Amino acid sequence: MRRTWKGRIRLPLPPGPPRKLFLGNLRDLPKHGCKQWEHWYKHKALYGPISSVVAPNQTIIILNDPEIAVELFEKRSKNYSARPHAAFCKDLMKWDRLLALQGNLKEVREKRKLISSLIGSNRAIESSSTVQELEVRRFLWRTLQQPQELLDHIRREAGAVILKLTYGYVVEPKGRDAFIELADLSGSQFAKATEPGKWLVDTLPILKYVPSWFPGAEFQRLAKEWDGVLTALGGKPYTFAKKNYSRGVDKTSHVARHLATFGSKLTPHDEYLIQWSAADLYSGGTDTAFSSISEFFLAMALNPDIQEKAQEELDRVVGALQEVLRWHQVAPLALPREAAEEDVYGGYRIPRGAFLIPNIWGWLHDPQAYKDPMSFNPDRYLAGEGRTPEPDPRRFCFGTGRRICPGRFLAESSVYLMIAHSLAVFCIRKQTTSDGREIEPLVKPRSADHEALIRSIDEADVYYVGNSKDLDAIEM
Repeated sequence: MRRTWKGRIRLPLPPGPPRKLFLGNLRDLPKHGCKQWEHWYKHKALYGPISSVVAPNQTIIILNDPEIAVELFEKRSKNYSARPHAAFCKDLMKWDRLLALQGNLKEVREKRKLISSLIGSNRAIESSSTVQELEVRRFLWRTLQQPQELLDHIRREAGAVILKLTYGYVVEPKGRDAFIELADLSGSQFAKATEPGKWLVDTLPILKYVPSWFPGAEFQRLAKEWDGVLTALGGKPYTFAKKNYSRGVDKTSHVARHLATFGSKLTPHDEYLIQWSAADLYSGGTDTAFSSISEFFLAMALNPDIQEKAQEELDRVVGALQEVLRWHQVAPLALPREAAEEDVYGGYRIPRGAFLIPNIWGWLHDPQAYKDPMSFNPDRYLAGEGRTPEPDPRRFCFGTGRRICPGRFLAESSVYLMIAHSLAVFCIRKQTTSDGREIEPLVKPRSADHEALIRSIDEADVYYVGNSKDLDAIEM
């Protein structure tokens, strides 16, 4: 063992696969296109709950136990609240304007404070219940009319709630919506941009100076294009909301309330915080709701016996919600954290600058915590004779520590309402083609009375004009 400059015995890194000379564990990284959370979860059986790999210029530490994440990210949050500096996302695209990638912890706190005033607690989102319930009723009506467009209806409902609350923006009742279209494009680009190991410039930051015309520099052209998409996502709806506020049309949205709070004292930095905290609200909240609700319909189609139980006693919906959040996650691997200073855990060294990857999927599919974890079983959270409820996945499915998802309360509330209302009025079954291939779940009313209940929604709540054209007219 050799000593560090501080005179301490240099402890080993967490265990991991053998390292090759010069290459380290380069060949042990997940292959492009694989399910990285499953790749990293294999480490738990091989090396234990905390493991490591070493790539050129970088140490990566994988956390396959949620209690380790609690110890590091919550109890030692000062050291583990930073995001790694990714040259592609931050230097070339300036995507650290988004809270998820923000490196400036002062700005993180400022943004989260603005966001929390709208959706930072169950009490804070009580004022949004009217908007949520209206959009759920609209969803039920649309699904009744066009059950084959189920996923589009889910996406529209998930976006409609947060857009109304954030910008006072009304989503189009059907067809193309300019904001949802823009947000879907940006979301797809975000997933590609933040994929670990995808961009060579992250490993060799000097490549960021390579001109876009140089052979092999396609990443430069993509960075410029994707930066423009994010700029439009943050700028267009903010301009829309600001105009409505100045005309007195909107006084209650996230943007309007904070513009009113700052008033004449509004500085460029204040405006930056309002604009990008609003973008964070949409980008951080809709994917969770969309993914969870989509998986709920799939789970119900695959498990009709569970669906019938829940319909017999809607109190079980709480268990169904917990199981939806555990069974499939919108982000199976949370975004990495970076160690600000060298640290020690369990006798292992965590170097300064190491990336820590929280494997949330692994935590919530651990057979030691969840019996038969690949099965959808809401009863696992119920106490019974000789049975102890399994851990509530809501403790971890939104992350941990200072970087926990700020939209978790709204997402959970929206998903609960969608599940409860959908189970109350719809029967959900698997649907197959003539060649036996499974397609989207078949959704239909449970009875004529349930259909009449869905159709009783006010016509004014169904036939209305959205703000898509207003957003299209804004130039960036």
